Amino acid sequence: MYGKDITSPKDTVLILLLRDRLVEWMHRVVTDTYSFVAGDKHEYGPEEFWHVIEETIRAQENTSGAWYSHGALLDRHMTPSTSNWDVLEFAKAYSWSFVPWGADYTGLMIAFISADNDRLENAMVLLDRMGLGDLVVSRYSAPAVASRQFRGIVFDRISDLIGTSIWGNIAQGGSSALALCSYYNKWHSPIPDGIQTMIEVDAMSFGSPYKKAWVSVQDEAALLYCIRYLRAAIVLDATLSSDLRTRALDEFEDVARDPLHFGISALTRASWLYIPETERRKSEIFISNDEAVTRLLTIDPRITSAPYYSLVSYC
Repeated sequence: MYGKDITSPKDTVLILLLRDRLVEWMHRVVTDTYSFVAGDKHEYGPEEFWHVIEETIRAQENTSGAWYSHGALLDRHMTPSTSNWDVLEFAKAYSWSFVPWGADYTGLMIAFISADNDRLENAMVLLDRMGLGDLVVSRYSAPAVASRQFRGIVFDRISDLIGTSIWGNIAQGGSSALALCSYYNKWHSPIPDGIQTMIEVDAMSFGSPYKKAWVSVQDEAALLYCIRYLRAAIVLDATLSSDLRTRALDEFEDVARDPLHFGISALTRASWLYIPETERRKSEIFISNDEAVTRLLTIDPRITSAPYYSLVSYC
């Protein structure tokens, strides 16, 4: 048997928001010898890796293709595929790996993969000591990865279908949701019955007045209305605490620019989040604390058979 036994129930992969605050942690985690594999499949030195990381964060998108960085080779017979980023292949092949993850802009993430439980645990301890726990999206064991027990997914489909078929999977038992919205003109006919403004605040953008608001969503028609007409930045279930609602309005520009960062923190007091595609952000993101709910979205033919649908990654 080649490589390392990765059947441990302990964590094998950490999925992290790739933000500038994470770079120092990355430098401190990779203290041993490592290589960088670029999109052309050639190996380069560490300096190229850090250049790509810097450019990726600056542009908020991965402009360098299928790259990854890795530590010591564990199995010379194993060559991980960069077409599907198989976590278990990377865990068997290398002592550790950094792999680009998620999608551009708010979905920009990176995966830290290792079958070395001590290495993963030390990495988490270091994240906590450096005050970077808010950048942790998810952590999974090898068995969870093998059985596809994921709490989050990033997916693409044709723009006209953004938001559709989400509600039927997440609003079991008549649940309601909250959408963080901004708009110049709120009312577009017809207005669905299942929509209600919870709190609305006046704001200015480049000299023009607009509204920022939390809007209650009761059904799919209301959800689609918020996405299409009220520029919903993020949608969460209605259990979101009042202090987080206030924080989102107070820090609206930051939250609207990076809703996933806010959403990850909100999931400590909300059960799910949904981030729709925007003109700049070209993927939909859904994360639930209940993995069974997320799975429903991955098998619903109304979503998976949509034109141009693709599952970009789990998260």
